Amino acid sequence: MAEIIRGTTPTVIYSFDMIKPEDISVCYLLIKQRGHSVIEKTLAESSLTDGKLSFTLTQEETLSLSTAYPAQIVLDWKTTGGVRGRSNIVDCAVRQAGKDAVI
Repeated sequence: MAEIIRGTTPTVIYSFDMIKPEDISVCYLLIKQRGHSVIEKTLAESSLTDGKLSFTLTQEETLSLSTAYPAQIVLDWKTTGGVRGRSNIVDCAVRQAGKDAVI
């Protein structure tokens, strides 16, 4: 199980085997807790480098996560050709930072 530490700025990176990430026209990175989206990012908030799509979370975003529940990270996407897909769902523990605030 991966983990997210509150108040940090981790980068979530996706690589693809079946499609080219540059063909993605729409995508949503969702981080959920208890079945509800807490963080949502779009393609406009991503970076494409070396064939990988990445999303960097802000301190404010990770501070919005509760340590009482695990988080699930998932990427929904659609290509310019209309093919829709979804990544594997990754379960993450949410851990407390030393300083629980934006610094």
